[in-house]
Amino acid sequence: MEDGYVRTATPIVEAFCRVPLTSREARVIRVIERMTYGWQKAEDWIAASVISDMTGMSPGKCSETLNALIRKKVVSRAGGGQSPIRINKNVEEWDFSTQKARVTPKRETAPTWGIPPQDGVTKRPQDGETPKDRKDTNPLTSFGGDSSEPETTAADPAPEKTSAKPKPKVQSYPAEFEALWAEYPKRGGSNPKRSAFNAWQARRREGDSLETMLAGVQRYATHCRAKGNEHTEFVMQAQRFLGTNREFENEWQAPAAPPRADGRLGMAQPKPQGTYQTNDDDLPDWAKGFA
Repeated sequence: MEDGYVRTATPIVEAFCRVPLTSREARVIRVIERMTYGWQKAEDWIAASVISDMTGMSPGKCSETLNALIRKKVVSRAGGGQSPIRINKNVEEWDFSTQKARVTPKRETAPTWGIPPQDGVTKRPQDGETPKDRKDTNPLTSFGGDSSEPETTAADPAPEKTSAKPKPKVQSYPAEFEALWAEYPKRGGSNPKRSAFNAWQARRREGDSLETMLAGVQRYATHCRAKGNEHTEFVMQAQRFLGTNREFENEWQAPAAPPRADGRLGMAQPKPQGTYQTNDDDLPDWAKGFA
């Protein structure tokens, strides 16, 4: 005993053998026992950091375990958290009734199928066909018959019914908008009808009359045909024409072709042959006389 020893009363040691202390509680009890009875003292001021250094647990876990021992009346403390700690010698006062009993989880039994017995004798569980083989056998063909349809059993799942995809709904438009859409000049690129209808509805809610928008469409159609823009991408999209800028309120006058000397219409038509004249004053010196 050169390194010293702890003198603990026998009833306390025997009580520690009987009560269901947890692992943490037992480690904290050993620290209290060492710091009190090891120094021949009944109680001592023991900080949580000291218990943590001696047990290897965190200070938080040490404080939590110490409070649990105080509630079970295994350890007593007269006063607040700064009071000295002692082991309660009255073991009959110890109370473990509130402690939950430990339940050892049941181990699942390992399956024994497919493992040969210990004596080395192996035997098939049945002779002949297995239930799976019997299920796959066609009863008509086994008796000499012929069946082109596969066998179905009660265990086979019923075929799933495939529901037909719902057909997309075709949006219908009011007759007033259809009349306006029929007058609108055809465009070579994209011209979404639904977007145009939404713009048309917005203008109707703002108080624009049907006659005003229809007249604007007719003027614009005449303008596009006069310029030769119909069926091209130069036609404005209807959603913009009926949008917030109110393009249908413009005049959309058809461009007039400048008059020609020969009386014909158009701006890019050539003059009749023999009517072209040259002005020698506009030519360089080396070119004069060749015209």
